[in-house]
Order: sequence, then C-alpha cells, then structure tokens
Amino acid sequence: MIETHLLGHLEALLFAAGEPMPLDKIGAVLELNEAETAELVEALKTSYAGEARGLRIRKVAGGIQLTTKPELFTTIQKLVAQQEIKLSNAAMETLAIIAFKQPVTRSEMEAIRGVKVDGVVNTLLDLGLIAEAGRKDVIGRPILYGTTDLFLVTFGLDSLHDLPEIPEEILSAKTEEVQEGVLFNGDGEILSSDTETKQEVTETTDPASSPTEATEAVAPVETQATVDAQEKIDTQETTDLTGPAEDTEEKNKKENQPES
Repeated sequence: MIETHLLGHLEALLFAAGEPMPLDKIGAVLELNEAETAELVEALKTSYAGEARGLRIRKVAGGIQLTTKPELFTTIQKLVAQQEIKLSNAAMETLAIIAFKQPVTRSEMEAIRGVKVDGVVNTLLDLGLIAEAGRKDVIGRPILYGTTDLFLVTFGLDSLHDLPEIPEEILSAKTEEVQEGVLFNGDGEILSSDTETKQEVTETTDPASSPTEATEAVAPVETQATVDAQEKIDTQETTDLTGPAEDTEEKNKKENQPES
C-alpha cells in the first residue's frame, strides 16, 4: 500500500519538472520500485478525476506529465495571451514524411514531395520538432533527420508507435531514387542530376564519337594554312622573276652609252 503523503511528493515533482518524466526517473527520486511508482501515479490520476480538480495526469513521450484539463482552456487563455505557432501545409507535409520515414535525408524528402525542402526543414529545426539523427552511410554522407520528444508532446503521442498506419505507396518517391545534387526546375520538377549533365557534355564534345564532325572542324584550319603558304610561294616567285629583268635593262643602258 502506497503511503498517501507520497502523492504530494509526486505532484510537486511533476509540477516542478514541467516536461514528461519517465517512471524509472520518478522512482529513483522517490526511492520506489517500478511497481510502486506505477501504483502511485494511478492513485494521483484517480484523485484528479473529480470536477473540482483542474489538473490531470497525461502519459506522453514515454513519460508522465502534469497538465491542466482541456475543458479549462478558456480560463487559462484569459490569463495568458499565447501566440500560436501555425505550421504551413508544406511544413506539415515535410514533418509527416520525417515522422513516418525517419531517419531520412533532405534528398529523400524532396523525392517524395517533388520540391526543395531546405527552408521548411530549417523552420522545423528552429521549432525543435525535428533534430539531426546522424549521417547516412553513402557518398557525401548526407544528414539524417528525425522527430524529437517535443514532437510527441505537441501531437499528444506516447511514442512513434501511436502514429496511424499509412499505405507505403503514399510515401513512395514520385520519381526514381534521387541522389545528392539533383536539379529541380521552378515548378519543383526533377530535371537531371550532376552526373547526367556531365555525361551529356562529354558525349557532345567527344571527338571519337563523331569523327566526321571532328574532321570538319579541323578542315578550315588546314585550308587556311595552305592558302597562306601558297601566297608566300607566289610572292617569292614574283621576286625571283622580277630581279633578273631589272638587271638586264640596266646592262643595256650601260652598253648604249657613248664612250667618252
């Protein structure tokens, strides 16, 4: 039988913690075993069942949390003007992909959604709903992402096993497996990867794959060189022919001059 004075200790402990506390941690603080701790939690939960109480015990994120009752929300709202953080449709879609496919990389998210997710992922990181979960053992070692305990608390889940079942085809990629470095157009459609682009450039510029084109490209250079050489030869021949003619004319003039 649990001593009733421990109910106050448990209540104070949960109130001070704020965040969900696992049963083993509660038991360690109160010096109780697992069975005694679970019995104490159930006793406190029962004491909150009456309408005269404004608190409740909630099992969430693998722990126990003390919260206000949902039906008293309007009263709490008058006390604190809380600014709501609303997630866009894009953020909700990306968060759902991470929750069901984690750990997952950005490229894998983009393969499913068909658009870039950099801005959305950064927003979810800032809100603390997701966190880095290591790196994938592939070329480039892209960062893996997964949900956090805050995600479970926000959506009222005890664990990821409480997520509803979704058919695998809904989460399957819209196109073939997307690698790092994939290119997207303005509408978010996949264009090509860097590897494909480099291959296309190589095929276009490879002389071996198109001998005729390579010959045609070189032909004008050889023709121009031939023309230049021919012009040089013609000039030399003209010089050789003109030289002797001028010498003969000068000799004739000297022969025709009268002797003094």
